Amino acid sequence: MLRRVCQFGGIERNRPNERFPCACTVPSGLRNHGVRRVSAVIFAFCFFGFFRAIGQESEAEILTRCAEIRALPRERAMQGIPVRVRGVVTMLPLDSPASFTVDDGTGIWVGPPPASAGPALQLKVQVGDLVEVVGRTHAGHFAPTIAFSDVQILGRAPLPESRQIDRLGLESGLHDCQRATLWGVVQSAERVSKAGQPSLNLRISTATGHFNFLLYHPFTQPVASLVDAEVSVTGVFISFFNSRREFLGARIFANNPGDLKILRQAGAIRSPSRSSRWARRWDSPRGGWRSTVAGYGAR
Repeated sequence: MLRRVCQFGGIERNRPNERFPCACTVPSGLRNHGVRRVSAVIFAFCFFGFFRAIGQESEAEILTRCAEIRALPRERAMQGIPVRVRGVVTMLPLDSPASFTVDDGTGIWVGPPPASAGPALQLKVQVGDLVEVVGRTHAGHFAPTIAFSDVQILGRAPLPESRQIDRLGLESGLHDCQRATLWGVVQSAERVSKAGQPSLNLRISTATGHFNFLLYHPFTQPVASLVDAEVSVTGVFISFFNSRREFLGARIFANNPGDLKILRQAGAIRSPSRSSRWARRWDSPRGGWRSTVAGYGAR
């Protein structure tokens, strides 16, 4: 005859093999003692496991990379997910107090909480500062941003390499808040005032479109000398968009006057006189410079 061993409350008893589960007869005190011990173990396991799961979930919810924040859907970014990122300050817009762009390999806009205001939000950061930004995600007007609650300066660091942009199109919105370099011919130049400080605003033409370059720094040379000059500009790419968050155009913002390089002076570029028939063509060899067109005008 087959035998099996049943154990409960520290008492073992041999019973014949049966079709039904075995049930050992033990004193009620020992049985209750065992049940209480098992219940206590289960309760402790669930209690500590619950709080450990909460801690792991909270830790996983803290975003530490700018690319993760920019990839969030708008509805998710509106939930204010905690963030803690380290990066280099790449641009300080003088006309947007307490705002800047930071780059940890991917650039992003950082600003104060939407409901905050006052002198307490004045920041002392400079371009090239290595900072740690603590805050929450914000939907932003064009792409997700960071609404900071604390900014710590950790030291200095080199600026990230800029992207070389050869074409402006609808896909250019992907470069928003990234350091970029573009080339073109200056169509117009003017001095403007931003937050009471002189700045330079250029309208630059490329083979695939126009963009504006805003230099938050005094420009000592005559601005008229820049018109028709071929230039290279480096700065932070900021998208121009409509109320539906659709990309319309590009602006490059910079704080360092060295980010504006003159490749060819305006006087070194001579364009021949063109006929009015040439002006009607869509396939001009190289756009950007002004041309002299000869012909007859009609009312």
